[in-house]
Amino acid sequence: MRLGYQPIDTPGTEMYHPSNGSPRTASTWGYIAVHEKQEANRAATASHGELPRLPSREGSKK
Repeated sequence: MRLGYQPIDTPGTEMYHPSNGSPRTASTWGYIAVHEKQEANRAATASHGELPRLPSREGSKK
């Protein structure tokens, strides 16, 4: 996480400026990316019942 703060220049000040959005964006980006992927997978699972995205699975089923 600190590696993400390095390019921001001031890691100490970043935490003090949540309104700036820079520190939150850095640490939240990974959080959002992971959750977006999980949500996308769950949405696909809920819509299709199972993940028919992988051609290998379709081939195995058929």
